[in-house]
Amino acid sequence: MFVDNPVGTGYSYVDSYSDLTVDNAQIASDLVVLVKEAFKVNPDMEKMPFYVYAESYGGKMTVDFALAFDQAIKNGEVVSDFRGVALGDSWISPMDSVNTWGMFLYQMGFVNIEGLQKVDAAALKTQQAVDAGRWTPLTNGATLSLSSWTWLTTLISTTYWLKTTYTGTKQNRIPVTFLSCQKSFLLTETNLHVSVFTGNLDLICDTPGTYRWIENMEWPGKPNFTATNTVPIYISAYSAPAAFVQKSGQFSVYTILRSGHMVPIDAPEMALKMIDMITASTSKNYTPGIDVSRGAHSPKETEEVAKANPKTKKAAPRKAKQTGKSTGTPNTARAKVVAARPNPATPTGKRLSKLVPIAKALH
Repeated sequence: MFVDNPVGTGYSYVDSYSDLTVDNAQIASDLVVLVKEAFKVNPDMEKMPFYVYAESYGGKMTVDFALAFDQAIKNGEVVSDFRGVALGDSWISPMDSVNTWGMFLYQMGFVNIEGLQKVDAAALKTQQAVDAGRWTPLTNGATLSLSSWTWLTTLISTTYWLKTTYTGTKQNRIPVTFLSCQKSFLLTETNLHVSVFTGNLDLICDTPGTYRWIENMEWPGKPNFTATNTVPIYISAYSAPAAFVQKSGQFSVYTILRSGHMVPIDAPEMALKMIDMITASTSKNYTPGIDVSRGAHSPKETEEVAKANPKTKKAAPRKAKQTGKSTGTPNTARAKVVAARPNPATPTGKRLSKLVPIAKALH
């Protein structure tokens, strides 16, 4: 189920400005109502494992929603097999992100020393403004790069635009909760599995900033999590690592390689594998471990594989009966294609017969 959230965005419209939300608590309340109504229409959903995945500011909203929904379940207001949340490149602690932008950009080679100093200086001013509660200058300041875009002024001045349902801006009403979040409550007040994932090339919610707010959290399982090694994840038998995961108890952190702010777009295969791993680790038949298997999208948790072959770069050799050779290379799969003997009398056989010479050439 995909949701345009909060109300006033996408297909989630309101009839009155008074119905627009101004803080995360209201957003969470709306989402709880939505899920309750969805379950009434589709009662089977009550028995299905329920997860919430969100990215960017959606991660912050998900924390509040998860707390509210978990409480509604405990109060008997709704029945659900609520198992966990996944917070992707989330704006959980903005200043932890902003304060690490300079070094992140410098280490990635996007700025030199002078650029690093300028970014750090701007971050310091931002921190000072936040500490002083100066929200309006931060959010309503002039943007010089738009000075020549006169059509924006024309658009905003039109009566139709100002009256449209989609204009949900709440100027001068951004609450302090914009920069705060009940980060560890899901780990201390619920039994939910919490997964955090971050694209290592993301800037706005950069990986260093994500690890900083994680390090600042306190929950009972923190010592065990800190002592747990980070393990590489592969999406196929012959791929380089696609991600790294650190996991202990109900908390896990995935660092997705070669991905920016939107992991499903930049690394779709790894995103799908991560979902498999999260859902598998919260299943009732789950055996503790970490998935480092090289099979694409395999939900098996095989920490033993990592312990037995920590430096293995290739899949274990296996016999290819078709060729009589023992190999651990892609030739095994190709040999299977070559060995196939299609029946040219059938339509499928005719098509396969044309592929055999190509397969032989590849082999």
